[in-house]
Amino acid sequence: MKILVKKSCSVVFSRYKKESDNLNLKIYGNRIVSQKEIKFLDEIKERCNKRLNIIKILSNKKWGLNQTH
Repeated sequence: MKILVKKSCSVVFSRYKKESDNLNLKIYGNRIVSQKEIKFLDEIKERCNKRLNIIKILSNKKWGLNQTH
């Protein structure tokens, strides 16, 4: 497996603000860029939110579902 440095980046997931933005990660001697968010993860988040909204609508008692059956 070959990793492309120019297409690689790092993201730190943490509940606490730390100095983790200053990580010095390297691949093949080249520094990896640190980012706050990644486009791919944003797209997954949007898709999950859309599906979650559908589930919320379908589970609402006022929507018209009959819970006695």
